[in-house]
Amino acid sequence: MVSLNHELDAHAAADHCVNDAPGLAAALLGATDMVESAALIFSYVTTALRCTGVMVVWSPDLPDTLYQFPPTTLSGEQRARLRVAADSSPPAFLAPGNSKFALVLYTVGALGRVVLLATRENIAGEATASATDWDDFIAVVTPHMGRCLEHARLEQSVQRLEKAEHLQRALFAIADMVSSDLDMTDMLRGLHEIVGKLMYAENFFIALYDVEMDVIRFIYFADLADDVGPSMDVDVPIESIKHGLTWHLIRKGRPMRGSTEQMRAQGCSALQSIGPDSLDCLGVPMLSGTVVRGAIVVQSYVERPRFTTEDQALLSFVASHILTALDRKQAHDELERRVAQRTQELAKANVTLTSEVDERQRGERLQNALFRIAELGNTAEGMERFLAAVHSVVGELINAENFYIAQLSEDRTTLQFPYFVDERELERHPRLLANGATEQVLHSGTPLLLDVAQMQRLRESSEMDLGASAYSWLGVPLICAGSVVGVVAVQSYSADVNYTIGDQELLGFVSSQIARGLERRRAAEEIQLANTELEQRVASRTSELRHQIEVRERVESTLTQRNADLEMANQQLAGAQSQLLQSEKMASVGQLAAGVAHEINNPISFVHSNLFSLKRYIDELLAVVHAYDHWAAAPTDRLRAEQLATVKERVRLGYLRKDVLELLDESVDGIERVKKIVQDLKDFSHVGEAEWQDIDIHHCLESTLNVLSHEIRPKADVIKEYGEVPRIRCLPFQINQVLLNLLMNAAHAFEQRGTITIATGHDAGMVWVRIADTGCGIDPAHVKRIFDPFFTTRPVGAGTGLGLSASYGIVQQHGGTIDVASEVGVGTTMTVHLPVLGADAARVPVQ
Repeated sequence: MVSLNHELDAHAAADHCVNDAPGLAAALLGATDMVESAALIFSYVTTALRCTGVMVVWSPDLPDTLYQFPPTTLSGEQRARLRVAADSSPPAFLAPGNSKFALVLYTVGALGRVVLLATRENIAGEATASATDWDDFIAVVTPHMGRCLEHARLEQSVQRLEKAEHLQRALFAIADMVSSDLDMTDMLRGLHEIVGKLMYAENFFIALYDVEMDVIRFIYFADLADDVGPSMDVDVPIESIKHGLTWHLIRKGRPMRGSTEQMRAQGCSALQSIGPDSLDCLGVPMLSGTVVRGAIVVQSYVERPRFTTEDQALLSFVASHILTALDRKQAHDELERRVAQRTQELAKANVTLTSEVDERQRGERLQNALFRIAELGNTAEGMERFLAAVHSVVGELINAENFYIAQLSEDRTTLQFPYFVDERELERHPRLLANGATEQVLHSGTPLLLDVAQMQRLRESSEMDLGASAYSWLGVPLICAGSVVGVVAVQSYSADVNYTIGDQELLGFVSSQIARGLERRRAAEEIQLANTELEQRVASRTSELRHQIEVRERVESTLTQRNADLEMANQQLAGAQSQLLQSEKMASVGQLAAGVAHEINNPISFVHSNLFSLKRYIDELLAVVHAYDHWAAAPTDRLRAEQLATVKERVRLGYLRKDVLELLDESVDGIERVKKIVQDLKDFSHVGEAEWQDIDIHHCLESTLNVLSHEIRPKADVIKEYGEVPRIRCLPFQINQVLLNLLMNAAHAFEQRGTITIATGHDAGMVWVRIADTGCGIDPAHVKRIFDPFFTTRPVGAGTGLGLSASYGIVQQHGGTIDVASEVGVGTTMTVHLPVLGADAARVPVQ
């Protein structure tokens, strides 16, 4: 109520000794307010009237709004004397037989009052004040008290208006904060700052109460003395804090104020202190009508003016608005969360659908191209026209402006070019084998894909003799009768064209068709040549019939060999299905990558946010350190100490000390989560591990569950019933693919939330994994077909039907089996049996 300058002026007035009534009267005429007048009365009564324990107490208009000089806390005995003085009229000594008294100096109406508290003691050798001295004192003081009380009342009215204005601004600020895009933590911190502008609120917390669940959740906590505090944003039974202040506020639904002992005396005898004991405390329930929804508490651990009834009413009023703000903010945040979740689900579904459509269109284009190439092998006239037509078809699938086919000579020493089209070379003549990229494909029998960086490195290291200007080069082997006889290659001279693994796979399919076409045309040419020779020999040399028969037998032998080659070609065509199944695996990995990217984004986001907050905190901490350095060199006085305290309060030094450590812990936790997600994805994929290994099937299950958590968690609860099983010998990536497909199918089987049970065990040299869901089940008519390629019961565009087919093939390759049991409306159980020692051991009967 009194400014710092007024208080300092009052102390200066108290230090100025006034020894007579005329001097007191003159000094009172110069006083500007009640504080200065009280200081002059204090000085006169202490020095001239020889009293001790002097204190001037006044109240402008409210009986429980007291001001005193000196500004110290009233004792219980002083308060008792004041209560007696409340019913007395001035001027009168109260309790005249007692050396400790209360003198009513002035009253106005029923409430305004000025009282002098003092102690008269007779000290040997010192004179005491006479009755005349007291009469003169009262005669001088009384006329001035009415003016001072009126001035104090007006000043109090102005302060109340200022408080009302502050309250209105605070409510507007609360409304603006709720409608802003701040997250809940920042909003609550802002609410704390707003309350701190209305009253003392260094130590402040908000707790919400769920009536139906009978649980309480602390959503905000700031305390200078309590370094531990309650668990934040966690629902705990309210009985776990029974008899605490928050418990009393929730259960009784009425405000509480004062020290712990005072509140116990007010009817809360069982009140217990949870955390540091405060000197003064004010708590109000957050009410929605008559229902208690939570509590707001402010506390003080230092000696300061106590919380008043006015503070209580103000905090109750603000609490109702804070509750409304929290409800609106939570509803807004929940709506935004649902919108974001739905948007994310739609985006994910769109990406999946687009990928499946692209894959289906690519497959259709590839299949059409293969059919056309096969048809060209039977219809095109001449090898040159056949290869030109093949070039045209390849150009529809990938960039093939620069395309050539290289073939080995019969002695495999010379490289010939039966077809060559290049924008920078008109033709390419046969040449001896060298150290080029074409020769590398011939020698290795595997495709080779080079980008501009790889080509530059190979040129500089002289590892390979390459052309001078190509940006990207792709070559695949041309295999006939199981032997590499040539190379099909494309290259790019533009930085805008870079070949990919998908282009490599496509060109590989085309190469196999070209090889089949070449074989068919070569066989046809040889048959035609043999027939011509046979006719010529029959016409010209009938006598050499035996020789002609031998020639026919050789031709038949050749035809037999060609038929065998054609059968092998058919087997290679069947391998195309395996390639399609592999594409299904790659699509699954793509889906997992999208999910893992989302999982990684959450910890990265709050680590990013924490680091920015940490930077701001450090800047503010450095501001405090700078203030310390600046003020350390100056003489210490009260004003500088208060200025230093103001700086510490402004930057919330105590809060920063706590929150900067929490930010670091959260950031470290976020990085650990990213590391765990990446490690699980690496364990799942087994990148670079294409050999048979001994693995723990439980480790495979955990890695797969981790990378699929974003798919399973919203749909089902996972129950694990793991048994003790030995390690098995397998290809880890393929086994992970099987587990992924089975768990994905289980997750997609739910129309409502259900349960997925995973059990493991082993018997007779086999380890089994059972995955059971409580989903919709499979129609008995479809159970026998679920492992057929491209068979699916899902809507068009929602799946390719290759997942279970690929899984079935992988398990068979490992020498195991997959069993299925399903009932519509009850669920489906998939059981995988795998041999402990791998596929070779599975072919040996177990003794």
